[in-house]
Amino acid sequence: MPKPIPPPPTLGELLAEPVVLNKHQVCQALGMTGSQADERLANGTFPVKPMEPRKRGVPLRFALADVLAVLGFDLGDILRELAGVLRDLGPSLSSSPAGDREKAA
Repeated sequence: MPKPIPPPPTLGELLAEPVVLNKHQVCQALGMTGSQADERLANGTFPVKPMEPRKRGVPLRFALADVLAVLGFDLGDILRELAGVLRDLGPSLSSSPAGDREKAA
């Protein structure tokens, strides 16, 4: 009996991923198995375009932005939401690598 596919990750889990994803990570996000992905990649129906053409022995890489777009997330909305969170954190964040220690000196 095939192993059940785990539930797709949340938006927060996807945003915690690197900007470049491998095939396994994309399959998890899309809720498909590796063999389903291989079949769809072979016949050109995979929903996310790889960053570069397939080469023997080289793992496929996919852009996180492309995966989020396929999943229906509006990247503009995500960026606005992140900007709001950063704005709310503003006083606790410092633009100086030294932090606020320069003011105290």
